[in-house]
Amino acid sequence: MIIYFAGFYTSGWGRRRDLIPKKFSTLESYWYLKTRRKRAGVVTVKEARCEEIQNFFLDSGAYTAHSKGITITLDEYIKYVHANKKYTTVYCVLDSIGNAKETWDAQKEMEKQGLNPLPVFHSAEDVKYLKRYVDNYEYVGIGGAAGSAKWSREYYFDRIRSVLLGPGGVPRIRIHGFGITEPQYMLMFPWYSVDSTSWVLQAAYGAIYVLLGKKWHVLPTSPRYSNANKPGAFHWNHISKEEKDVIRQKMVEYSRNTNNGKFTEKDLCNDGYARQSWNMHCFMDLVGRYEELKKLVLTAQEFFV
Repeated sequence: MIIYFAGFYTSGWGRRRDLIPKKFSTLESYWYLKTRRKRAGVVTVKEARCEEIQNFFLDSGAYTAHSKGITITLDEYIKYVHANKKYTTVYCVLDSIGNAKETWDAQKEMEKQGLNPLPVFHSAEDVKYLKRYVDNYEYVGIGGAAGSAKWSREYYFDRIRSVLLGPGGVPRIRIHGFGITEPQYMLMFPWYSVDSTSWVLQAAYGAIYVLLGKKWHVLPTSPRYSNANKPGAFHWNHISKEEKDVIRQKMVEYSRNTNNGKFTEKDLCNDGYARQSWNMHCFMDLVGRYEELKKLVLTAQEFFV
């Protein structure tokens, strides 16, 4: 599984570059690259890359633009993709939120103009379009699950499961999950790739992800976190010595995969950019243990806390 860390460039990665993984994958939205700097023009993919980036996924940003009531025209997006595609690993169609027919038409128009975008299907759309993508493409993006309620997300996955998966649960084509880095959903479905911004959001909230044994936690570390001074609360200040020792071992392990950086307790408590980098390493650790941890989820054993 490939995990794309969404918003790496736009989250200010350069401030703790010493702690980021030596190799990783990222996703950036055309919408955010377009609006990142108003006076100097649109940020190019080449500018948004750094040497540590192994795979670059260009998203259209249609969802964000739609939520703001702003339109991205197909012509401008096609022009940008043509100018930047050699620096990308994947670029997706300019999808129309809630209108599968328009998304399909955009897919065909981009292909007509010499591009090969990743098709995208959204929740609540007619499954016939997903079947069309499965029959005609080798890779499809699944959107519309991020931010939805648990019951809605699981209903969505159940609705598309039979289309995407063949006998024995083997995927018929490669599947990308937009906004899917909640571990229970990463591990419950055979994604080829996923992305989300949770790595940076939790860091901003003052927390890090940790794997303690075979359990996944969101651990607050910031002294400004609401429970920082509450004895017995689940916070770095109050967890056991044994739990801290496990995390300290991970500090050493993750530091080996940095650009000569070193994780410290002080940084994880006081530096949001250090927490961002830590969360990247932790998700990559999760992906590295995918087969082992997937068995816990599929057998309904306790994993998530």
